[in-house]
Amino acid sequence: PGLERRLGRGRSEARPSERCSSFCVARLGAADVCWPLGLSFVGSLPTSRARSAMKLKELLYVANIIDYARIVTLYWAVISNGYTFMGWYAVSYILDALDGPVARAMNQESRLGYYLDMVVDRVSSCVCLHYAATAVLSGDTFLPQSIVWPTAVMLWTCLVLVELVAHGTVMFLSEVLGVHQKKMGYDYAVVRMYLSDKRYLGWACISFEAFGLGLIVNSIPLTLLSFPGFAFRAVANVTRLVALGGLTGSRKGEESSTDR
Repeated sequence: PGLERRLGRGRSEARPSERCSSFCVARLGAADVCWPLGLSFVGSLPTSRARSAMKLKELLYVANIIDYARIVTLYWAVISNGYTFMGWYAVSYILDALDGPVARAMNQESRLGYYLDMVVDRVSSCVCLHYAATAVLSGDTFLPQSIVWPTAVMLWTCLVLVELVAHGTVMFLSEVLGVHQKKMGYDYAVVRMYLSDKRYLGWACISFEAFGLGLIVNSIPLTLLSFPGFAFRAVANVTRLVALGGLTGSRKGEESSTDR
């Protein structure tokens, strides 16, 4: 009874069906008290030691280890060139397709994994776009001289607007301001098509990377076949960015009217 009073509201009643193997259950008075093995609680919150242990465990999730492998393979791509770059980059991209399903299958979804995947995605695409622009400017592609500079500018513009500004704005609005994803540009058909149909989304994302890789290895078929999807993803994200500009403006207007 004394221990029960000390725990107070920190205890949680649990039915047998809700208990898992990582929890121990003690009988205190009339209630079943359940807490993780080896973790101590103050009130209803875990101690800093418990939180640190939980975060350390997340670092070793298989899904997160896959993202670490993506970073390694991306580094190997950066220190390579031509088809070797393309090969390591493709391995990194394949791993990107695996980390999400693995996290869900093993019940290892975490905030760390979410942000890690997003950051590696952005870094990967920026690397590919930059190396593609560099290949174009160096004259290592089939492109005629008259469109070399416009193509390089287009690639660097996509790097900034699509990968950094557009995705960064979406991240800020959803994570910080709590704006629902479906309010971000869904008034535009190209955005709805891009986000609502996984077929279009997959085609656009793969084409976006393949276009840069095609320029890097100077492959005419790969570059030409992937350009429509590249353009579609770029247009969808820039359109969404324009829509988000109006959304942030309206939110500021609402906040100022509320203050008055």
